[in-house]
Amino acid sequence: MTPRIHLPSLLSQEHPLPQTLADLPLQPLDEPAAHHLLRVLRRTVGDELEVFDGQSGRCWRARLASTKPARVELLVELPPEPLPRVQLGLAQCLSTAEKMDWTIEKAVELGVSHIVPLLSARSVVKLDGARAEKRREHWQRLIVAAAMQCGRSRLPTLAPIQPLERWLAALPAPAATERRWVLDPTAQASLAMQAMQMAQASPGQALPAQADTVFSVAHPASGLTASVASTPAPAGTGLPGGSPSSADDTLPSVGCASSSGTAFPAGEALPPSFSGSGSGSYHAAWLLCGPESGLSEEEMARAKTHGWQGALLGPRVLRTETAGLVGLAVLQATLGDLA
Repeated sequence: MTPRIHLPSLLSQEHPLPQTLADLPLQPLDEPAAHHLLRVLRRTVGDELEVFDGQSGRCWRARLASTKPARVELLVELPPEPLPRVQLGLAQCLSTAEKMDWTIEKAVELGVSHIVPLLSARSVVKLDGARAEKRREHWQRLIVAAAMQCGRSRLPTLAPIQPLERWLAALPAPAATERRWVLDPTAQASLAMQAMQMAQASPGQALPAQADTVFSVAHPASGLTASVASTPAPAGTGLPGGSPSSADDTLPSVGCASSSGTAFPAGEALPPSFSGSGSGSYHAAWLLCGPESGLSEEEMARAKTHGWQGALLGPRVLRTETAGLVGLAVLQATLGDLA
């Protein structure tokens, strides 16, 4: 199997890549990529590999040109990774280290576009300051490794760790093609059913202005996942994307890293549309998942006040590291590239 390596140096070029790749200088590998290629995979000079920049979806066939320092020569550009049929966001309340690592790695494999780690009232893990930034750097390395393994050429954005309450309060109204769900054991409708309703609209078509905005939240206390209907941000909040007159019209947009890969400051939200192409031609769906003990009653109520729609994942009790991933799989199977 041809190894795949993330090559961020392609994004730091002062000018666009030349038409003829032969005119491009050899590209250096960063230390993690060089270690993986040379020490783990035991590749040598002359071996071929694939490289990708992590943002544009572009990838190239390349050759290992030297090992000290580790550099590659780009040979030919390969077909780019197509834009996803649906942009998926996962807002995951912090769980213990191994569980959170598993969730992030598998979310990348399932095609998530945005990941927001959140501190909630019942989170066992409490991170702030230097510890939070160190953990986030660790997760970013996991994201790169998972993308290399599963064949993705676009890296999901990873937001800073931030309190759930502050994040919800900062959310702007969602785009017309965006839906958000929160997993709730008391919800009456399943995530799959609500997603099927969303699937009936064509890509880029405005979704019905009713409580069907898709966003899934995991409620580990009961193990059940529920979706919450999206509602608009109250008028006069100053949030982008419009100012609905009622809390039942639309949902706010979720805070996350910017399209350039640089995360927004904690508590700051993305613009209403987070389509990778900026064309607004694709649907967007968010899932909100609680920690091991679930969201508190106050947090669940606050999420719904901010327009999240409750949704169920089924009759069984799911762990937090299972619930969010099951929700993503349901959305991909209904709306995305697993359909």
